[in-house]
Amino acid sequence: MHARLLEVGGADEESFDLPFSQEVMADALGLSVPHLNRVIQQLRAEHLITSNARFIELTDLAGLQRLAQYQPMTLIPIPVPKQLE
Repeated sequence: MHARLLEVGGADEESFDLPFSQEVMADALGLSVPHLNRVIQQLRAEHLITSNARFIELTDLAGLQRLAQYQPMTLIPIPVPKQLE
């Protein structure tokens, strides 16, 4: 999410505001809200993020990328079809 928001100016290099609630995120990911909350708590405990309400600070971006097996090249921009411009 950070990488996508960064591309459109919705984040800076180390932080972003969630554009929706944890309830919406849990629903989109097919998780329960308590489970998502436990995952966020674990990321905090491992000092990978800090958070306050919807504000997320990535305190160890490299660690998060390793954990998620994230490869930036997978985020290839998709052009907007002309009829939607």
